[in-house]
Amino acid sequence: MLSLTNLHKSFGDHHVLDGVNLDIAAGEITALLGSNGAGKTTLVSVATGISPLDDGHVKVDGRDPIANRSARSAIGVAPQTLGIYPTVTVAQNLHFYGRLAGLGRRSRHAAIDDLANRMDLQELLSTRAGLLSGGQQRRLHTAMAMIGQPRVLFLDEPTVGADVTSRSQILAAVRRVADEGCAVCYTTHYLPEIVELNATVAVLTGGVIRHRGTINELAAATNTPRHDLDTLFEALVADHDSTEVAHVA
Repeated sequence: MLSLTNLHKSFGDHHVLDGVNLDIAAGEITALLGSNGAGKTTLVSVATGISPLDDGHVKVDGRDPIANRSARSAIGVAPQTLGIYPTVTVAQNLHFYGRLAGLGRRSRHAAIDDLANRMDLQELLSTRAGLLSGGQQRRLHTAMAMIGQPRVLFLDEPTVGADVTSRSQILAAVRRVADEGCAVCYTTHYLPEIVELNATVAVLTGGVIRHRGTINELAAATNTPRHDLDTLFEALVADHDSTEVAHVA
């Protein structure tokens, strides 16, 4: 459903992405992992067209979203920075993003009802978004990315700062859209979420995806206990020139 081929992005002399290749199937959640500064947010930005690519190709269901409007409308994205409008209501935020996604009035109302139920926003629809708690704002931010029923969904640390209840509701909503056939690229620093989402893993380090697979596969490749997620993460994102990573690359 999503195919990223040889993506390159530099800022001056700094090569952030140096030939990223990543495929995510329909119904698959892929956790994009990497150290701070590895380029995860940059990857989301160029893959969704927020920032221009230097080189490479993005395909959604075999189509180029830059050249093909219908392919572009099949992408949903929730950047790390909240994109809600604080001075209008929760419902108005959702209606606006529904219109951007091309939904008609009846479809928007149905989608808003559905997402309000999924994200426990029913009692907050008439509340100004700026008055919501941090967790409630995160739920709204994620719902806005989902409202067009995208075929491909990018979520950049969607639970950062969220309370336990909001985190659980966001994860359940992500799992449900994947079960409905959406391909999800999900960045996180909270490793237990990978297990909760039953996600595959892609590790971005040195400007490329160096490790790809399930938790079990990557734990076996690094000789790391599956339950010790912190140690596994350290092994996977270690200096890509080191012996430790070279033997599992």
